[in-house]
Amino acid sequence: MNMNDINRVYQNLFGFIPAPTEARHEVTLQVRPEELELHEMFRKNSMESKYIPEKYVQIMLFGMLLMLAAPGAKVHLIASRRAGASWDELFDVAKLAFLFKGLSAFNFGMSLIKEVMESEKNNN
Repeated sequence: MNMNDINRVYQNLFGFIPAPTEARHEVTLQVRPEELELHEMFRKNSMESKYIPEKYVQIMLFGMLLMLAAPGAKVHLIASRRAGASWDELFDVAKLAFLFKGLSAFNFGMSLIKEVMESEKNNN
């Protein structure tokens, strides 16, 4: 697996390569290049399901990361949209986060959804 193949995966998923992912790739290539392929194989094995469609994998990842208030929630929100998720589906994911994590998780979700909505409007 070469860097072009690896980068293509992220381009297809998100439309760009997230900065933390890019940093992981650069540092791993400098420090432990033999491990990069292992990281990517593990990521692929963990994220791709024979049983759960891509849209729902991405929606679940968005929700899980939303519960943690993790910055990665935004890229999985973007990937959810690219995989066909509606705003209503994503709103409901944020509501579920509210149920178990509180208003701050819901607010975080709404701010991310608003950012991506605006970005989509500007790109259309």
